[in-house]
Amino acid sequence: MGALARLPASELMPTKKKEAIVPIIAAKVACQKEIPNPRKNDPYESASKETFAAAHGQNSERADPLRSFCAMKLVPLISSMGIRVGAIDYDWHMFENDEFRKARLAILIAFLINGFSVGNFVSRIPDYKYELEISNGVLGAALFCASIGVLAALRPTSRAAAKYGSGPVVKFSAFTLALAVPSVGLLFNLPWFLFSLFIYGVLSSIHDLSINAHAAALENRAGKRVMSTFHAMWSIGGLTGGAIGGLLASVNVSILFHAIGVGIFIVLVAFATRNWFLPADADQHVIEKHKKRKTPRKFVILGLLGLCGALGEGAASDWGGVLARDTYEASALMSALPYVFFSATMVIGRLSGDFLAHKFGVVRLLTWSGFIAGLGLTAGL
Repeated sequence: MGALARLPASELMPTKKKEAIVPIIAAKVACQKEIPNPRKNDPYESASKETFAAAHGQNSERADPLRSFCAMKLVPLISSMGIRVGAIDYDWHMFENDEFRKARLAILIAFLINGFSVGNFVSRIPDYKYELEISNGVLGAALFCASIGVLAALRPTSRAAAKYGSGPVVKFSAFTLALAVPSVGLLFNLPWFLFSLFIYGVLSSIHDLSINAHAAALENRAGKRVMSTFHAMWSIGGLTGGAIGGLLASVNVSILFHAIGVGIFIVLVAFATRNWFLPADADQHVIEKHKKRKTPRKFVILGLLGLCGALGEGAASDWGGVLARDTYEASALMSALPYVFFSATMVIGRLSGDFLAHKFGVVRLLTWSGFIAGLGLTAGL
């Protein structure tokens, strides 16, 4: 109905009879998932006769009668009533294409495993501190090494995604992430812990940035906001990883075996989804050199907002478990709950983020969500 509402009145009602709208709506609903997008110059959504026939099973031994009926009867009906099929917005149809549906599922899973690796690591932070017998200050310095690794990977990953396409980068970085997770669990000594956290930060950041770039390519083709849903999958992964990590810690599973298990899981998932991503040319482009320009003030403000968000997330993930274990003498399972509950609220916020951004606008959403988050952090302190 939203797409039909955007059509000119002359196209919606070629005659003065209001009854003409009824078959149009019925035809749109019946063919909602079957009409190929007629946008030109798009190799994935061609409206040529050949792909149109193939899409509706006309060249297949197992043709779907309903799909053939939609293609051969209802679409011509719409055209005969003066409605140009090309005038209807079919952005939703992008995810009905088999290739795009697989790419969307692959990216959802990629966000899930990235958050899953983080959640498992966060749930064992108190155990890392106990095993290495280090103070809070040393632990903070160690976690800072991971942050340095994240920052170090930003520019190289952006260039690699532009040059080779985000799809190949996502594919290979998932395997390297699987190798980084067990390396943190080795715990040879403190210097190795610092080094392994730096490597984990680099490889996790490469995977994180590339899946966001790939998600942006999918969002661009969809023509609507879907990024918040992808990020919700990251939070679901973090929540699940935190809960599983807390359970394993409560039954005294060693950090090394835990980390190896997570690494194996990521390898299996990465192998299963390796061919589901969009091809490299989906977002491959030449890196253009521009003269250095002054950073817009809006970018600085957005950066500060991001910093505030990172402070809240870091407080819950890095130090929530340590606080529960050291101050309140909580069990291993209970120590994982601060991050689990934090992730649960992130899931709620991110699943509703796209809807709220459409309804209230990005600026108003940023203002009020930041205010609410600030109140929560202040109350916790």
